[in-house]
Amino acid sequence: MPPLARCTVLLLLLAVALLSAPAPACQARGHNVTSILLGRPGLAQFSRALAATGLADGIDAWDAVTVLAVDDARMAPLLQRARGLPREALRRALAPHVLAGYYDDATLRRLLHPGAGGSAEIVDVPTMLRAPPGSGTSAAGTVRIARERRAGGRVAFVPQPQHAGDGDARAAVFYVRPVHVAPYNVSVLLVSGAMSSPAAAPPEPPSDLEPSTARAPAPSEHRTSRARAHHRLELILWICVAVLASAVVVLLCWLSWLCLCPVIAATRN
Repeated sequence: MPPLARCTVLLLLLAVALLSAPAPACQARGHNVTSILLGRPGLAQFSRALAATGLADGIDAWDAVTVLAVDDARMAPLLQRARGLPREALRRALAPHVLAGYYDDATLRRLLHPGAGGSAEIVDVPTMLRAPPGSGTSAAGTVRIARERRAGGRVAFVPQPQHAGDGDARAAVFYVRPVHVAPYNVSVLLVSGAMSSPAAAPPEPPSDLEPSTARAPAPSEHRTSRARAHHRLELILWICVAVLASAVVVLLCWLSWLCLCPVIAATRN
């Protein structure tokens, strides 16, 4: 086979590979918490509640997130209390179960066990819960990860802030086992129950407004801006692929013409 013909075949194979390539790599880092929980025994109620309250969309938009899952038996009382209430009430009750940052079994042990190289026994982590108006404290909407000595050194998750008479042992839920981990992206951990916190109570409407005219909370700017950035990056990558494929096609046409020129000249002679 002539050299030009071999080059044409190789470039054609390259063009086919580029055009049949999967979606850009930025999609590979994404996660879908509904798909992760799908088919997990005993977590169907928790998965449905995340989807119904819109928390699942927020979880999917965060690059590094930890979800504290609650099994169906312990979700039942929470769902019973939330029955008949606005959807926002259930969202605020579950929002403390969505932690900003990636925490798996190894990370928890490293953070909270000095004997394993840890540096602290208490770590405060922000959650998806927005502090209610007038809370007057930056601790609202955070969860404290601590080693509970009274429970045999188990890892506890304690909603903040704690008030006088709110014992940590009553409010805390405990780490049970990992459910799903994708390192440094998403971690789903099973905990012993649903957290309760004054910060998770549904906010009261402003006194100078009628309940019917009170505005709903604005969507999370963090979630929307990150989603837009992903879409822009995906569009740029697709444009680059299209430009590269077009260049390969043009090159193939030019090489084909070079190969055909001698043939055409020979037929004319």
